[in-house]
Amino acid sequence: ATLRAAARGVHVVETVAYEDHHVFSAGELRRARRAAGRLAGGGPAAVVVTAKDYWRCADLFRESFRGPGPELLVLEVRLAVDDAVRAFAESFLSERLGPDRGDRARA
Repeated sequence: ATLRAAARGVHVVETVAYEDHHVFSAGELRRARRAAGRLAGGGPAAVVVTAKDYWRCADLFRESFRGPGPELLVLEVRLAVDDAVRAFAESFLSERLGPDRGDRARA
């Protein structure tokens, strides 16, 4: 879902979801790279991962995407919280943790 939301102007051919904190293997990354090349049919191809996943095993990603073939793109994901959500969270924390601890959570 993150990629589809960020992929304006990009043709997403296939997505593969992993559990949070998944530790990738070299074999999984090789298969992903081969699949991206095959699915692109000779056109430009890339495998996209979140920065969180990339930094968890950066050396493995760099090694797996060395040389010719589909490239690795690292997607930065940021969360923006509007004022209504922030007010709700502060109220929720203050009710459950007490007013003193709720104030510290805002800092």
